[in-house]
Amino acid sequence: MNRISGILAYDIDRVYRQPRDLERVIDIYEPSKEPLVFKTLSGQNFDLTTSDGRFSARLFVNIANKSSEDTRRRVVRANVAKARKGKSHAMGHTFGWLASDPSKLDPVTAPIRRKAVEKHVAGDRIATIMKWLASENVINIATGKHFTWGGTKAMIHAPRNWGIRTYNEEIIYDDDNEIAMGDWEPLFPTLDTWHLVQALKTKGSG
Repeated sequence: MNRISGILAYDIDRVYRQPRDLERVIDIYEPSKEPLVFKTLSGQNFDLTTSDGRFSARLFVNIANKSSEDTRRRVVRANVAKARKGKSHAMGHTFGWLASDPSKLDPVTAPIRRKAVEKHVAGDRIATIMKWLASENVINIATGKHFTWGGTKAMIHAPRNWGIRTYNEEIIYDDDNEIAMGDWEPLFPTLDTWHLVQALKTKGSG
């Protein structure tokens, strides 16, 4: 087996984010007489063929992993807190809303998105609405192409249509255990059609 003898990195945790990743490399190099030395820009060097080197590498990767997990938890808490306050999480241009201001409905594309939902509530299947969008030459701005079946379904089912705030695709509830509403203009001012769409999802109306 050919083995590399060295790695230059900003820091060891930039190469191995998880302790288990480091252990796989240690299993390869521990019984070898060939050195594997990490030289890092932070000034720490680790030789995985020595017990001291392995101990130091494990220590630094575990510390970095703990710090990363702590940061991730803080970010999640902050994002959930923003979600409960209804802060928008739209990234980029969303079909139906203005590219210049994602909190405002686009007078051109919003009526198309609204009609797609209304057609589904009226009984049209997702495939039928996809064909209708294609016949109207409606382009999905996310792909630059016509809407696929999956894209059409996602557009119709999106809680954003009703101003409902989500996080990681889960509906967020405020401190009063009510559905958290976003700070953008919704397609529909009430949740009536939302409940109808949810009923259709339960029935498996695709």
